[in-house]
Amino acid sequence: ANETFASAVTKPWLFAALNAQADLILSSLPQPGMFAKYGPMTALGLGVAGVAGAFGPRPMPEPFDFYGGLTGYDLISQNPENYFLTPFNRDSQGNLLPASGPAYAADGGDISHFPRKNGPIYGPGTETSDDIPAMLSDGEFVMTARAVRGAGNGSRQDGMRRMYDMMRTFEGRAARGN
Repeated sequence: ANETFASAVTKPWLFAALNAQADLILSSLPQPGMFAKYGPMTALGLGVAGVAGAFGPRPMPEPFDFYGGLTGYDLISQNPENYFLTPFNRDSQGNLLPASGPAYAADGGDISHFPRKNGPIYGPGTETSDDIPAMLSDGEFVMTARAVRGAGNGSRQDGMRRMYDMMRTFEGRAARGN
């Protein structure tokens, strides 16, 4: 090999022929595809970003507590006359009487004792007991606690976060108006 190189240096035509032969051999080799060329560097960059926390879940903002730590049950217990939860009242002996209290909200009744509540709902009862009263607008939809846990793979907090993300996505797609 050293003799060939030494003679190629002294004979320029031989050097040009060897160079052409090397170019021919290199051009016949398969060239790396886009994945082979850029894949390793992309994987390395994504790995570094993942370790740095670029793909972690966004923190869920702490909901504002409109009730000062009171649950729905506490509010009803403190002021039962403000909440008309059933269509019947009872007399002093416990007998059922026809509804004579305030009108329901749909009939123009007072809803000032049901302030707006956003975010997760906590209160008395179980996930299926229906112990917490709710005021909803036309077209709104409530998910069960089981569905929330399912969206979060068993975690209510993760499920709420995913459902809020989904809600914001769908709200962005909806037409303005009702």
